[in-house]
Amino acid sequence: MVPMTPPSPLPDKGALVSLVRSDPEQSIGLFLELLSLLAASETEIRSLKEENKVLREKLRELEIRLNKNSQNSSKPPSSDGYRKPAAKSLRTPSGKRSGGQPGHDGETLLAVTGPDRTVEVPVSSCSCGADLSGIPASE
Repeated sequence: MVPMTPPSPLPDKGALVSLVRSDPEQSIGLFLELLSLLAASETEIRSLKEENKVLREKLRELEIRLNKNSQNSSKPPSSDGYRKPAAKSLRTPSGKRSGGQPGHDGETLLAVTGPDRTVEVPVSSCSCGADLSGIPASE
């Protein structure tokens, strides 16, 4: 960064006109001094813009890194800290309890007294390992 020297106070418009008329060389010197200050200011502005650009890029990279968690990157969940992730579902709860609602008629199949057919399933062994193949089936 180029250090700027503070500008000397400028005379008002009438004083400038009288200065140009009375001492043209001094007015040219003043004009050249203003040009050099302008060039220094432009250089400083350019360098500040470049520094601003670099800092904005660093800020963007840090914000991206800060916004990563285990949901949107390969980071482990233990690195998320104590911040709770946002809810996945965007649905709002209705306030009703789960299951059948009051007033809804349920539909349950009831046991019949005389079935159409009966299927016998043979059991060959007990859960304890005993052989049950020779024992007739009962209820």
